[in-house]
Amino acid sequence: MGTGGRLLLLAIAASLLSPLAVAECWDKGSYTTNSTNPDNIQRLADTLPQKAANSPTLFATATVGSLPDVVYALALCRGDANASSCELCLASAFQQGLGLCASALDATFYNYDPCYLRYSDRDFLATTTNDNQEIRVGSQSVSAPFELFDAAVHALLNATADHAAADPLKRFATGEVVAGRGSVVPAIYALAQCTPDMAQESCRSCLADIIQRVPSSSSGTTSGGIIGVRCNYRYELHHFFSGNPRLQLPAPENLKHPETGKSSFYFP
Repeated sequence: MGTGGRLLLLAIAASLLSPLAVAECWDKGSYTTNSTNPDNIQRLADTLPQKAANSPTLFATATVGSLPDVVYALALCRGDANASSCELCLASAFQQGLGLCASALDATFYNYDPCYLRYSDRDFLATTTNDNQEIRVGSQSVSAPFELFDAAVHALLNATADHAAADPLKRFATGEVVAGRGSVVPAIYALAQCTPDMAQESCRSCLADIIQRVPSSSSGTTSGGIIGVRCNYRYELHHFFSGNPRLQLPAPENLKHPETGKSSFYFP
């Protein structure tokens, strides 16, 4: 099949996918006269999804154009995605995002399950700054005691982040808190991911920065997450990722000090 036919099929398939979760548009409408940036961005839309899907890390970067009209781009699919779903997701993100961010020189498209991408006229690829963060917070509260549940989420996310940072290929990991018999804490599932070009220490630092915000962003809620250009985490009460979790933790137990009455938590 020729390139034109392949792109047409991708466009049709992408149009059937779920709506784009988030589109952030910056410097909208700021193209200069005779700028080649529109063509450069279209070149990215035509090539970057396949480039990422063909990579064993499901990740790709690109730089197109020449000064002053250079565009830098990054695309990442979730570590449990397959190549075909990765390519379709990124094609969908480009198709929908370009419609929402027409003429934008800097845009980030989060198509949460299972991909995201960014392009910009600024060289953001030269840094590992976790720009353009989006917070996801569930609308329902847990029935378990908030402090106990939050302790379980925090422990799970940190353990999952350790495994993700140590993954030399994808910087990706999944985990589960296993609810034991009689536990008031339900089963919790989580993932953590960085862009694969980050060093282990940089990845773990990036994840630590967003995980520390869990109490203020999603305390006591049944789901939550923060996604940025460089790293992200997510947790849910259902098994939302493919395959078995890479790590499992027992549910924490609540202990009260006999004299002070203050609670502390431990994982048996």
